[in-house]
Amino acid sequence: MNGLFTTLLILTAGISLILLVIYAFSLHALNKAAKNLESGDLQTSIPKTPLPFLGEISRHYNFLSGAVTDLQRVEEYQQRMLAYEKNEMSHLLEKEVLSRQLSQQLSETRGANQTISELNKDLEEKNRSLNEAINRLSSLNQLSRMLGMEHDRKKIYRMIVSLSSELLQAEIGHLLLMDEDGKSLSLEYSQGLGEKSDSRRKMAVGTGMAGWVASHKKPLLVRNFKNQEIFSVKSAMGYERKTAISAPIAIGEEVIGVISLINKTNDRSFNEDERTLLATIASETSMALHNALLLEKVQTGYFNMVQSLITAVEAKDIYTRGHSERVTQYSQLIAEQMCLSPERMEIIQKAGVLHDIGKITIELAILNKPSTLNKDEYEKIKVHPSVGYRILEPIDFEYDIKLCVLQHHERPDGKGYPNGTNAEEILLEARIMAVADAFDAMTTKRPYRDPMSVQVALEELERYAGSQFDPDAVVALKKIIDMLVSTDSVSLLHS
Repeated sequence: MNGLFTTLLILTAGISLILLVIYAFSLHALNKAAKNLESGDLQTSIPKTPLPFLGEISRHYNFLSGAVTDLQRVEEYQQRMLAYEKNEMSHLLEKEVLSRQLSQQLSETRGANQTISELNKDLEEKNRSLNEAINRLSSLNQLSRMLGMEHDRKKIYRMIVSLSSELLQAEIGHLLLMDEDGKSLSLEYSQGLGEKSDSRRKMAVGTGMAGWVASHKKPLLVRNFKNQEIFSVKSAMGYERKTAISAPIAIGEEVIGVISLINKTNDRSFNEDERTLLATIASETSMALHNALLLEKVQTGYFNMVQSLITAVEAKDIYTRGHSERVTQYSQLIAEQMCLSPERMEIIQKAGVLHDIGKITIELAILNKPSTLNKDEYEKIKVHPSVGYRILEPIDFEYDIKLCVLQHHERPDGKGYPNGTNAEEILLEARIMAVADAFDAMTTKRPYRDPMSVQVALEELERYAGSQFDPDAVVALKKIIDMLVSTDSVSLLHS
């Protein structure tokens, strides 16, 4: 009994010791885990124990430790997410700042591009204006040279209107000249007026646009006729005015004319620069006209002097007295019948007066010889066109006047004198004068024969038309004679 008890006691003691060891180990593990947990080590777990109490504590600890670990992981995840969010936010802020910077730079770039575009437009406009100014200066220089070389007033009138209209892109241009009384202006030349340009219109100084310019002696610009009340929109010449510039042509202080340009071909308005340019052109014109007038005076002096020589020649030959005057009249009648221009008529008028100037060197005995000339005498007569040409050559007459004097005895068949010129090379005015000269010679008394009748003389001209005389000029003279016969005015031919 005692042995069994002892055994049980020993067994109980052993078991208690084992339990005590297990308990102690569990407490040690629990204490270590608590310290690790306190230090932040959540990886330590308490081993399982067979002791119910300690096992429950171990289970709760391990659960708590796992929960704390999970919480720590969640916190770490949240911290990582927070850091990520902060990082993303920082990136977003950087992107936003960058976007604002890019937007600002884009706006500045657009502004710069707009400025560059405006500068380009301004530069293009300045280049266009500069090119226009260069072209105008070049045209003005060319116009000045052309005016300097021209001495015919009427050609100057045409030149100044046409070139000014072309240069300043005007639809209508006209030139009015001051009348001798200084109280009115007359239309001398126009462009763009159509049929209206043929009529010679007048306006009083002080009335209308040109009259205003003449009286105030300064250029005028009307940008828009509808925006002013001084001048009528409807011109006195019958056209509607939209815009216009006008400038006086003056020699010294004396206004001799007015040039005006009306309406632009591009529907724009004239401007100040164009008014100034027209005033400059008018100034150049005034100098050219001044030179032309001086030359005309010189030419008139020469012409009067030569005409006196003609009178002296005709005074030597009583049979040819008044011949040059009659030849001039016949030539002008023929030229008018053939519809020659006023400029060509003027050539005929001057050449008719001068055509026999070369006879001043021919002996009076030959001019007044009562019989037919012999060969030598006729050869002396044949040189008078060449002599007349040489007399006129140094004088600043129009060349065609001198050429008429030289060619008035040439023939279409090339058998004339002094040079035997062919028909196509003979000036028309010279061919007309040849018919008039022959007609007057045949119908007036000569030392060696009586005058022919008008009809017989006309028949002679018709017989030699095409060979000795220009057929068209002969036909024109016949029409004139027929008209005079029908009106019983033939006697006027030698009146």
